[in-house]
Amino acid sequence: MKRVKIQKTITALILLVIFLIVITPLLWAIVMSFDRAATTSLPAFSLWPHKPTMFNYTASFKMIDLMQYFKNTVIIVTINTLLAVLFSMMYALNGYSLAYYHNIIYMDAVMIFPAIALGIVILFREKKLGVLIIAYAYLFGVSFYM
Repeated sequence: MKRVKIQKTITALILLVIFLIVITPLLWAIVMSFDRAATTSLPAFSLWPHKPTMFNYTASFKMIDLMQYFKNTVIIVTINTLLAVLFSMMYALNGYSLAYYHNIIYMDAVMIFPAIALGIVILFREKKLGVLIIAYAYLFGVSFYM
């Protein structure tokens, strides 16, 4: 019992040392970003800036068009997300089609999918149910055997 407690204490101390080794440079970089002298030359090592100031942040916001970078990031992330969703849906539907390729009676659901998607789009845009009702009626009609 005592040995297990000693092992847990040693493990906790080792993890604490590793944590401090990792976090200390990050904290120092954040703290030193408030020191104006750190931008012109390498500062002498100190744990706290001599004269804390927001100069570095105000200068960077004035010099760099951060909103344009933010818009670019949003555009890239949106495109990447849409492409990932599109390709994952294509992969999933491809797997479904390949799985039921030899059993042709299940392929009618795959073939009617574009009409159902079109019906949903028309429903949201024009508030008309016609295409969606026809597509579902066809789907239920040909799938009555299930």
